[in-house]
Amino acid sequence: MNARQSMMGARMRGFTLVELMVGMALGLVVVGIVVNILMSNLQTYRVNEDMGRLQESARTSFELMARDVREAGQNSCGARPQANVIRSGGAVPVWADMAGGSVRGYEGDQDATGLVDTGTSAGQRVSGTDAVLVIRAAPSDVIVTAHNPSGPVFTVSSAAGFAALDPVVVCDASSAAVFQVGVVDTGAKTLNYNVTDAPLNCSTGLDYPGYPIPASCGGFANKTFTAGGFMAKLASSLWYVGVNASGGHSLYRTQLSTTGGAVSVAAEEIVPDVEDLQIQYLTADVSGATPVLASEWVDADSITDWSPSATQVVVSARLDLTLHSRNKVSTDATALERHLMTVVGLRNRETR
Repeated sequence: MNARQSMMGARMRGFTLVELMVGMALGLVVVGIVVNILMSNLQTYRVNEDMGRLQESARTSFELMARDVREAGQNSCGARPQANVIRSGGAVPVWADMAGGSVRGYEGDQDATGLVDTGTSAGQRVSGTDAVLVIRAAPSDVIVTAHNPSGPVFTVSSAAGFAALDPVVVCDASSAAVFQVGVVDTGAKTLNYNVTDAPLNCSTGLDYPGYPIPASCGGFANKTFTAGGFMAKLASSLWYVGVNASGGHSLYRTQLSTTGGAVSVAAEEIVPDVEDLQIQYLTADVSGATPVLASEWVDADSITDWSPSATQVVVSARLDLTLHSRNKVSTDATALERHLMTVVGLRNRETR
């Protein structure tokens, strides 16, 4: 065999088993590295995605809830509600009781009676989480163009946004009142509030000389609200952490509903992935000529009187939210958790 034939034989011989195994091992190492990089990038993407979702949920929660709390007790005239003729079973329902306090907190072990139950069903409040009730006039209001207290009927710039049985707030420069609308005539732009068509009204008198407003329906007098005043729906919202439809936790808000021929409290899911809500309050002593701020934040169960006539009135709320990611993407294969806090000052401080 000459040299040329020997070289051709060497070229046609192929790889040995050892060479194949070494090549496969190197290939597996390369594939493993590529897969590890892809998985790492995927994990980073999932973490960033869930982190972004948590931050957006926190931003939305704080924006909506803080705006509501900040405007507790507000009406377009800046007048303090001085009359409330809404009664249910002879008592003012908690969702309409501005005289009891336009902002009212509930500690984790305190029931929000008449608003939402604590439990494990969808929409119910999670045990151990705080809640806060905010009562105010809705921002969308109309102008009062005439008032006939003997009617008793209001004429407004537009009645299109109102429905029969709606609880509303009316105000002018001197006072305000909370009552229930009876018959709404959108063509004539009128709303009556007699006790026949508006069964929650215990009186048609919309004036009361001061605080505290008695639980009985006596002492109310007629008042003619001046043209140029405002009327708006009563916006009463309880903010709380509830059980959502998938068994997780979400931030919920209750709203008043007049469907079914009566006023009821309906809960709606606002922001998912909210696990806990804790709230503390800062009060001011208004017994003297100048209000004096308290030196410490307190829990809701430390406040015994939320009304405008209290000596210690609430002036700020500290909202503390805990949020969890939907996926278990942390380094120890658990859900991400973020703990965020904000402080909200009440614009309409109910100081005397």
